[in-house]
Amino acid sequence: MVNSKYIAGVIGPTLVAVTISEMLNIHIWAANTAAAEVINDDR
Repeated sequence: MVNSKYIAGVIGPTLVAVTISEMLNIHIWAANTAAAEVINDDR
């Protein structure tokens, strides 16, 4: 069975890296609008 400390040791730094990357590149979203996806459920 996988040790939970091992999983936390892998996921924790990954989340930190993704968060830092998003913070450094937040300016690329300034001119973009959120994509809206419409699902047509007319059957």
